[in-house]
Amino acid sequence: MRVFEKYIRAHPELFDTEYIRETYNKQGLKLFFDPLANDLLQPAKEALLKQRPFSAVRIGDGEANFLAFGAYKGTPNLDRYAFAASIANQKDSFRVNETWMLVLRELMRHAVLSADIVGVLGLWTPIPAKGGSLDAVVDNFHKDPRGVPGHLRGIDLMLRWATEGHFKSKCLAPAHLYFSVICHLEELILLTEKVICITDKQLVVDALRQKFSNSQFEQIIVGKWQNSSGSDVALPGFLSKVEAELPEDMTGCLCLIGAGVWAEFYCTLAKQRGGVAIDIGSGFDLLAGISSRPVHKYLSDSLITNLKIINN
Repeated sequence: MRVFEKYIRAHPELFDTEYIRETYNKQGLKLFFDPLANDLLQPAKEALLKQRPFSAVRIGDGEANFLAFGAYKGTPNLDRYAFAASIANQKDSFRVNETWMLVLRELMRHAVLSADIVGVLGLWTPIPAKGGSLDAVVDNFHKDPRGVPGHLRGIDLMLRWATEGHFKSKCLAPAHLYFSVICHLEELILLTEKVICITDKQLVVDALRQKFSNSQFEQIIVGKWQNSSGSDVALPGFLSKVEAELPEDMTGCLCLIGAGVWAEFYCTLAKQRGGVAIDIGSGFDLLAGISSRPVHKYLSDSLITNLKIINN
C-alpha cells in the first residue's frame, strides 16, 4: 500500500488532462478528444462500408488492472487484489488464479494491440480539473484499492505504450467513446443488414429491432454465468460460450458489446471473424434510460431522455 501511495504522490501529471493530451500529441497520433463527436464514428463507418474487420476497445479501470499485472515493481499483492476484484465486480465472473491472470493479461494486451480505436482514460474529463489534493486521492485509494490503481495505471500504461510506439497505426479516443456511438447509432445501423448485440439488456435489443426494422438483430446474452453456474466457479466458461455463439463469418456485421471487462475479448473475436465490433459498455444502460455510472450525471437531462429507446 505504501508503494502505491508514493506512486500517487510522485505522479501529479496523471491528473492533468492537458499534460496527457500533449504527451499523446508528441507521438503524432490521431486523436479524438470529444466522446460525443460524430467524427469519432468515421473509421467504423468506413469499415462497414468496405466490409473490413474493425474493433474499438475501451481501457477503463478493470481492463487496466488486467494489463497492469506484474507491470509495476513492488506491488505484487496489490496487483493480485485489483485483478481479482475487477473480475469479482463482473456479472460474469469466476475464481481466478495466478495462471489465469497471466493468460487474461495477454489476451487483454492482444485486444488492445489488435484494435483500430483504443479508448483511453485521461483524454477527456466531464468537468475541469480542480487541482485536487493528492492526500484525497490517497484516501480514496485506501477506500477503493481496485478502482484508483486501475484508473491511474490505465492512464500511465497507455501513455507508456504510446511512447513505445504501440499506437502508431491506431486512433485514440476517450474511454467514454460510447457516448458518440449511441448518440449517432442510426448512422451505423443504416450501413449494415445485421447487428449482433452482446448484452444482458433484452428490452433494449427488442426496442432496437422495432426501431430499425430493416436490419436483422441478434442477441448473445451475457451476465448470467454467476446465476447459472455459481459465483465460485473455477473456469471462465462464459468466454467459450460467447465464442461458440458468434457467427463464423461476420463480414459486414456490426457488433455492439456491453459485457464489462470481457467486452475487449469479444471485440477481438468479432474482428477476427470479419465484423465491426465496438465496446459500448454502459451505453446499453443509457439506451434503457438508466444512468448507471457517475459520469452519466454530467450528461444533460435532454440528452439522457433522447437516448432512451425503451417505452415504459
